[in-house]
Amino acid sequence: MSYLIPRIQWCFSELYNLTEAPIPKEDEEKEMCDGQFVHRMDLILEMLACVKVEEFNDILPQIKGFIDELLCHAMAIAQVSIENDSENIKLNCHKVLHAYENIKKESASDTIDSGVRQLYSYSLAEALETLERHVNTALLNLVLEVFYDSHAPLKKLIQASCNISVTERYAKDLDELISKFDLHMDRIMQIGMFAMACSGDRKRILGIRSCLASLESLEPELVPAVTAYYIKNDQSLHRKYLKMLSDHWQSEVLELEKLIDGIVDPAAFCQVIQEEVYQMAALLKVSLRRDYMFIKTLSQGIYKKSSKLVKHLRISTREMEPCTSELKIPPIIEDLYYACEECYAASNVPSDGDDFVYHARLMKRCKLVVSLIKKLQPILNELMNRNNSLEEAKDCKAVTINSEQDMFQNTDMKLNEIHLNDEADLLPYIEKGRKLHQDRSILYQTPRSEKKHLLKVFPEHSFKRKAQRRLFSRDDSVNEGDDKDIL
Repeated sequence: MSYLIPRIQWCFSELYNLTEAPIPKEDEEKEMCDGQFVHRMDLILEMLACVKVEEFNDILPQIKGFIDELLCHAMAIAQVSIENDSENIKLNCHKVLHAYENIKKESASDTIDSGVRQLYSYSLAEALETLERHVNTALLNLVLEVFYDSHAPLKKLIQASCNISVTERYAKDLDELISKFDLHMDRIMQIGMFAMACSGDRKRILGIRSCLASLESLEPELVPAVTAYYIKNDQSLHRKYLKMLSDHWQSEVLELEKLIDGIVDPAAFCQVIQEEVYQMAALLKVSLRRDYMFIKTLSQGIYKKSSKLVKHLRISTREMEPCTSELKIPPIIEDLYYACEECYAASNVPSDGDDFVYHARLMKRCKLVVSLIKKLQPILNELMNRNNSLEEAKDCKAVTINSEQDMFQNTDMKLNEIHLNDEADLLPYIEKGRKLHQDRSILYQTPRSEKKHLLKVFPEHSFKRKAQRRLFSRDDSVNEGDDKDIL
């Protein structure tokens, strides 16, 4: 009851606030719902593409404002990203700041060199697009890391609390598992917050917001409930309360996962999983002399990550009919599903002391999984090309589709050209990103301050930039390296 009653009170309070609040104007409603990260990125790139050289001084404050917002979003993602992705984001933030400083210095010059100013403008636009790609890629890796086994941190925590062999019980016994669960929650919340900042689908944003609000309300209840049950293991009341909270948490995470799958680009996600599964299969190949449990754990990791791809494709490709059926994608997805199940079954068969036979059996199944994922990759690229072509014809938008090989194409700026003082230049953005990361409340939003409309040089919809495919912002309706053979 300590959870349910405050939750019901909050819901009624929000309903009351909704009925009492003035009806928002169309532009205000759009500002509240549309993906602000994508919107800001589009606006600054449009400005850089169309600005006249003599107008540079007029738009510099607006450009700086947009850059500050984008870098804060990027650093908030870097706080919870995998280490390599975090370093890539920081490096590209340096490049953006370096490119902006070049424009600022040139604008302060008494003489106007149109060629140099245009070159610096292109460099800044390229640095921003590269930052966007790396942020998107970090999110894709984070989605895979979080959702391939989304319930594992909570299950491990609850299993530890049920350990009846422990005689003396202290709350600090669970500290390590609680830290891992907290990191898992932070990542889930950041994925959801960034998904809302990347999506323009209002129904999807509402669904994501609802899931995040539920998870946020559960967060301060779950850990104390687990700790109480661990310390007083024999009390059935604690057990029932913990079960109710954990069941609710798991259902909300599953619903959030479905909503996120509708935004993620399936071709890009398949590429991420292909690289991950290939590396694991290659490690499995050279692990013949490792112990049985290591091989079993590794093969089940391949199964879980490949199964995540199956779950994702069943949701995302269904929303892109009739292109999906025309490319005969559903049968390949089903083949991958059965291959994953065979891999899982093979990993659970006892070795009977013959590790070579066990290892060979697993490698055969893993090779099949890798080959099917590799087969899907070009077909999914074609699917995205066709789907974007249909959207382009329907919405009269020009969309340029880049190949996956260009995903990490380096900008013309070399690392030795960046003369910023390492972390010192990013400290303000790291702090603001950390604040965004910490103040990630959906339940308790502070009143919206009056927004300053930064873009005054150009009408908002006077032109559209030719945008590359976004890896984390496919806005469908809610209702609707060379690989070598691993053997």
